[in-house]
Amino acid sequence: MTPDPLADSIATGDWLRVEALAQVRLSLKPDDTQTRRYLALALERQNRLPEAFDAYQDLLAHLPSPPPSDVVHDLARLAFRLDQMDMAEKLYGFVVQSEPDNVTAIAGLA
Repeated sequence: MTPDPLADSIATGDWLRVEALAQVRLSLKPDDTQTRRYLALALERQNRLPEAFDAYQDLLAHLPSPPPSDVVHDLARLAFRLDQMDMAEKLYGFVVQSEPDNVTAIAGLA
């Protein structure tokens, strides 16, 4: 099995490298949604929250509808951290509709 430098960088928490590798991979495969998610995660882990928020929104634009609730949950968490409470509430509401027992999303609505 060929080593994956992107996966290795995620495993070691080298978020700058994850970002750089994701950018390169996306230049070659712009529809790679998993790499888009890695990019968003890397930006979030670097505490570059507005950029991470934009990256998650971009990811959602590339996913089928309805999007996976875990991605929506990540975006809701970022909206909350960015004090975008109306958006966070809307997104957490979507997650609760998909996963009525998701206590984190329920707490986000409180």
